[in-house]
Amino acid sequence: MTSETGSAETPLAPLVADAPAKPPRVWKFWGTLLWGIVIFVAMFCGQIAVVAFFLIKQGNGLDLDTMKGVMGGGLTISLSVVAGLPAVLAAIWLMARGYRILGFRLKTRQAEVDLLALRGRVLAVVEVKRRMSLDVALETVTSDQRDRLRRAGLALAAGRPALRDCSVRLDLVALAPGRLPMHIPDAWKGA
Repeated sequence: MTSETGSAETPLAPLVADAPAKPPRVWKFWGTLLWGIVIFVAMFCGQIAVVAFFLIKQGNGLDLDTMKGVMGGGLTISLSVVAGLPAVLAAIWLMARGYRILGFRLKTRQAEVDLLALRGRVLAVVEVKRRMSLDVALETVTSDQRDRLRRAGLALAAGRPALRDCSVRLDLVALAPGRLPMHIPDAWKGA
């Protein structure tokens, strides 16, 4: 097509709006990690308050034997488990290693899953055990419980389209007094 001056018009390219830039995924990891640390600190302060309460209640002073008695007592450990401190500590430990935590204490028809974590295409059903040693923590989870946890993981994966093609694995995070958490991927080697 020519204009009145006789020159050929060049067709204009259609205007295309640039897609908005996606926010970096790094914030998702750091934001989750920071939120986990805040929760951990709050729960830790609550635990210190419980221990301080029991120390004051005993009225024997702050000597080492009294502290050992209170810290090693069943009631203090029970309060820790009820408060969920081990699961929070395990979640922070896993997030620092590149796992994305999808859920805490998920109740299914098959079992209650302590932690559900994703790394790549592996969906980890994580059992958190606070015991005196790793061997005791491994023995605590029976074969029946492992079967129920595996079925729960498969059911959770089947219920979420983004997780359907993930492989389900049973992991263990063992927590022992005075030691760093120990994460054991595929703790029972498919057993």
